[in-house]
Amino acid sequence: MKLSLKLVLLIFAFLSLIFIGIEWWQSHPKVNLPVPLGTFGFDDRMDSILITTLNQNQLAGLSVGLIIDSEIVYTGAAGFSNLETKDSLTSVTQIPTASVSKLFTALLVSSYFLENDIQPEDNISSHFPSIVKEFPQLEDITIASLLTHQSGLSDKGYLGSWLGIKKPLRLENHIKNILSKRVNQETDSIASYSDLNFELLAFLLEQNSQSSFEKLMNPFLQVELGMTQTYFKTPDQSDSLTTQGYQKTFLWKRLKNNPFVYEVLPDPASGMISSTHDLLKALIQLSRGDLGYLQPHLEWLEQENSGLAGFQQVKLGNQTYWGHFGGQDGFSSLLLFDLELGNGLVILSNTADKTDFRKQLAEKLEPFLYQKP
Repeated sequence: MKLSLKLVLLIFAFLSLIFIGIEWWQSHPKVNLPVPLGTFGFDDRMDSILITTLNQNQLAGLSVGLIIDSEIVYTGAAGFSNLETKDSLTSVTQIPTASVSKLFTALLVSSYFLENDIQPEDNISSHFPSIVKEFPQLEDITIASLLTHQSGLSDKGYLGSWLGIKKPLRLENHIKNILSKRVNQETDSIASYSDLNFELLAFLLEQNSQSSFEKLMNPFLQVELGMTQTYFKTPDQSDSLTTQGYQKTFLWKRLKNNPFVYEVLPDPASGMISSTHDLLKALIQLSRGDLGYLQPHLEWLEQENSGLAGFQQVKLGNQTYWGHFGGQDGFSSLLLFDLELGNGLVILSNTADKTDFRKQLAEKLEPFLYQKP
C-alpha cells in the first residue's frame, strides 16, 4: 500500500515537472518597459499611466485613445503585438475587439431597420414570418429584447469552440443548428447576457436583405464610418492577422499564446477586428450628439427604460458612460463615451484581462477626460 502511494506521488511529481517545463518552454518572458521620466505634460502623464499599467498587469501590449469634446487628444501604445517577432503594438495595430463588436452590430441593425421601417418594439413574427414558422419559439421575441439580452435565449451548451473540436460554422448554419435544438423558449424580462442574441440579429439582417452579414457590415464600417482598418472576418478569408493574443502562465511570470477562436463566421457578437485609431473615428461620431453621423442610429436604439439598446452602462467615478467591454481568449477591449460632454476612451490589449485592468485603467484615465490639454 505504501509502495503504491509512493508510486502515485512519484508519477504525479514527474507529470508536474513535465507540465512546468512545457509551460516554461512554450511561453515568453513578461514585458517590462521603462516608465518615462519627467511626466509633467498631458501626453507624458498618459504615457506613464499606459506603461505602468502594462508592467503591473503583465501585458504583452496595450493601446489607449482619448477624446475630449469629440476631438482626439491622445493616442498611445506600448509593448508588442507579437512576442515571437517582437513587432511593436501601435495605435494602428489590428486587434480582435471581442464583444465591443456588439456595438457595431447594433448600429448596423439600427441603420438597416430604420431604412426598412422596422422598429425595436416589433416582434420578429411581424417581419420574418417564414423564420418564425420554422422556429416558433421566436414568435414573441422583439428586436429590442435581442439588443438588450432579454429574449430568454442563452449560450448554454456551446462547448465546441471552447474544446477546440469544431470548425467555425457559417452564420446561417450556426443559427439554424442552435434553434433547431431549442424548442421551448420564454422571453425573460431580466437581462441574461448571450452572444446568441446578436448572432440572431445578424441572421435576421441576412434574411431580410438577401445579402451576407459581412457584405452589409464591412462597407458600413469602412465607407460610412471611415474605419478602413476594421472588418469582420469571413469563412472565405485567410487569416492574415499577425497580432497574437496572450495570457499569463499558471506558475511563471511569463506569457503564453492564447489565439482568438471563432465558433461562427462572420461572428456578429465578437468577431470585429479593429485598431485604436479606427475606434476613435467611431467614438467621435458616437459622441457628437445631434452633429454626429450616428445620431439617427442612436435615436432608434434609445429605449425608454434601458437607455441605448446594445450598449452597456459603465460607471466611472460619479459619471456614467455608454459603451462596451470586450474580452475573449487572449484579447481585451473597452470603448466608452459620454453623450452629453463628447468625451470618451478606447482601450485595446492583446492579453487576457484576469485582473480587471481595463476598469482600473479607465478609472485612472477618466479624470483626464475633463482636462483638455
